[in-house]
Amino acid sequence: MKGTEDTLHLPGNTILCPIDFSEPSLDALRWAAQLAHQQHLHVTIIYPYRLNVLNRKEDLVQMKKNIDQDAAKNFEKIAKGLLEDAHVTYDFRSEVGFMNDRVQEHVRKGNLSMVVLSKKMALGSKDNLQELIDHADVPLVIIPTHAN
Repeated sequence: MKGTEDTLHLPGNTILCPIDFSEPSLDALRWAAQLAHQQHLHVTIIYPYRLNVLNRKEDLVQMKKNIDQDAAKNFEKIAKGLLEDAHVTYDFRSEVGFMNDRVQEHVRKGNLSMVVLSKKMALGSKDNLQELIDHADVPLVIIPTHAN
């Protein structure tokens, strides 16, 4: 990979950063924002979740709507300090599915420079981590817990 002192020449123009709103995933988002600022990249943040309908009386469509709204509100609270102050462009999406599947789908779509995620999310399942490593055609950056 060719690069200069200041900028690496990465494929694509977007960093993908899955979060679950835990402190380790927000640490990963901080890293993604710093990398995006340094490399002049866009950040796509995804909040992958599963719709668990067991023992729920709520309509599935309404449940998804409520989760999406809650995720958007939670993201709004952290966006200014983590992303706007870093002067990077970004978008946020809540997506139904396993984290691994959602990341792989974004990788398949192309235009990614890298995936940045917390060690906690990466190790959610060692099988998932191995599958991510095996199928990711972009750099995979795993941020240790409490990395500053």
